[in-house]
Amino acid sequence: MDSNGLTRRELFLMGNAIALPTLLGRLDAPAEAAAAPGPLVAGPQIYQSIGVEPVINCRGTFTIIGGSVERPEVRAAMDAASKYFVQIDELADAVGRRFAD
Repeated sequence: MDSNGLTRRELFLMGNAIALPTLLGRLDAPAEAAAAPGPLVAGPQIYQSIGVEPVINCRGTFTIIGGSVERPEVRAAMDAASKYFVQIDELADAVGRRFAD
């Protein structure tokens, strides 16, 4: 219980009640968004085909605009690695050793 006499459970319930109208308003949005763009088009126009306009990145690596474009050798390594399964903890240890070297 906090200084206002509310429990955490009561606080979360109040937050849910406040957020509910916003959440209900968004239930209509996906149907409208899905109806607007045409079919998915693989290739250079893939983003435009789903109603998203690409931007020109003049600042560097920013997650908000998709991170970064991979270098060809990174893409090749990702492609090679994607064909196999490994234990993630073993992979993390091996990558840590490689970085340390």
